[in-house]
Amino acid sequence: DTIEFGNTQIGDSIEVERWWKNNTKVGIEIDSVKTDNDVFTAITQPESIKTRDSIGMTLKYESGEIGYDEGWVRVYWGYGEWKWEDSIFVYGGTGMTVELDSAIASDSRILEKGIDRDDKVTLYFSREMNGMGIDESNIDSIFKLSGGDSWLDGLDSLGSSKWQVNGDKLVIGLSVNVDQPTIKVGDTISVNGSMLKSKLFSMPCSSRVELRGTFFDMSGAGGRREIKEVTELQGIRVTGCKTIEWSTQTTQGTLTVYDISGRELIREESKASGTHKTNIKHLKNGIYFIKLKTENQSITEKMVKIN
Repeated sequence: DTIEFGNTQIGDSIEVERWWKNNTKVGIEIDSVKTDNDVFTAITQPESIKTRDSIGMTLKYESGEIGYDEGWVRVYWGYGEWKWEDSIFVYGGTGMTVELDSAIASDSRILEKGIDRDDKVTLYFSREMNGMGIDESNIDSIFKLSGGDSWLDGLDSLGSSKWQVNGDKLVIGLSVNVDQPTIKVGDTISVNGSMLKSKLFSMPCSSRVELRGTFFDMSGAGGRREIKEVTELQGIRVTGCKTIEWSTQTTQGTLTVYDISGRELIREESKASGTHKTNIKHLKNGIYFIKLKTENQSITEKMVKIN
């Protein structure tokens, strides 16, 4: 059920036209056609065409998203001993592929060391997929991780997985029960194309990509929210993305600012109780994490700085 043209695989939803002696147009099913000198598999015979009839074949497919390439491929026709009969002209080509473009790990509101229960991985595909259900029963088979790592936690569980409206993005939620999943940034994700295919033409996706992003491996506790203007955050106040105001009830307290990679950029210690100010005007636009540690608490907040 697949026509292969170079590295392109075209599914069986192909308009096929054949002409012979009286130029009558009929349909025909194609089991397989391969380019060059590859092995050919049987082609189903249509009505009223005899085994050794010489026939011309024109295959066409249409898609508004795909550019057309052209090329000749050879076709064998017959039963038993293969015989050369004719050629086939294919409109199609290198645009007809489906790939996993990228995989991005990300954290959400809960900030804990390593993977926590609201971390997720987003997979981006080159075209709309068939939307098959992804859960703990099949994810390690469909999206195999390198090094024997797994998407599942200590109870072999997975969070919710959801295809987005366009069908080309899959968001996979992770769960943490007993132990964290062993998946990590830097793993290679290999897609099982026999299970996951495109919606158009049912083309298999067999890509390999490296998982990028971060699960944020910095210790801390507390929720995280985006900060754009004036925001109050459990003793932390950010004003106009220029100043962080923070409060301590005792003389002991430390404010630390990290970048997205976890590198420490600012560290200030309180000299007395009360309200303190830290200048962040020199920081570029981007994502940062603010950690306030006092005798009574340790909180970490996410700041998106946009001037």
